Amino acid sequence: MPKWTSIFSRKVSGGVYVMQDLETHPGSILFVDSTHAQATNSISSGKSPDKPFATLAYVCTNAASLTPALAAGDVIYVMPGHAETVASAGAITIATAGVKVIGLGWGAARPTFSFSATDSSLLITAASVVLKNVRVT
Repeated sequence: MPKWTSIFSRKVSGGVYVMQDLETHPGSILFVDSTHAQATNSISSGKSPDKPFATLAYVCTNAASLTPALAAGDVIYVMPGHAETVASAGAITIATAGVKVIGLGWGAARPTFSFSATDSSLLITAASVVLKNVRVT
């Protein structure tokens, strides 16, 4: 009888071929990196670290328009060195239940979110959202 694991492979349409752990990544994987030369805020971006979204705000604002739409089980990796300014109330609003936003890197190399106005905020309005390993200034 074969032994089964949660490791599986898949080709992401418009993205990269990946081997991943189904328990950790049951849905889509997206990438955000403001420092990457190919970073752009367009619906066709974000499926590869080689063509990431430029901002987390864009991903959250356009969650329903992404292909596929952002859904529970999806993971958004925010790359080391990413810097994003939050300039208004709710400029970044994570409203999709069950999404993970994971900052990569350590120390000062972690993704940084800076708040530039008194009422600037990053909101989490859905259940079971994970936001971890990011710097907030």
